[in-house]
Amino acid sequence: MNVYTESFLRPEPWTVDALCATTDAEMFFPEIGDNATAANAKKVCAACPVIAECREYAARTGQQSGIWAGVTARAIQKTERAKRERAA
Repeated sequence: MNVYTESFLRPEPWTVDALCATTDAEMFFPEIGDNATAANAKKVCAACPVIAECREYAARTGQQSGIWAGVTARAIQKTERAKRERAA
């Protein structure tokens, strides 16, 4: 169970510089098969100064959907799983 405290709800500092914060958030959660919207989201990510922080956040928080740091949440999960398997 998550306990929603003020610190839990506070945005992470890096999000202030995130380019996605200045665009339509729905772009980063395209419908399945909407490759054009996904490509546009990935272009925004490619120019973002906090792409590394975004990717780390998505991996750390186990994001299940969306475009994070220019890739899908599923791709980040796959990469993280491979890292854990190599470390074991």
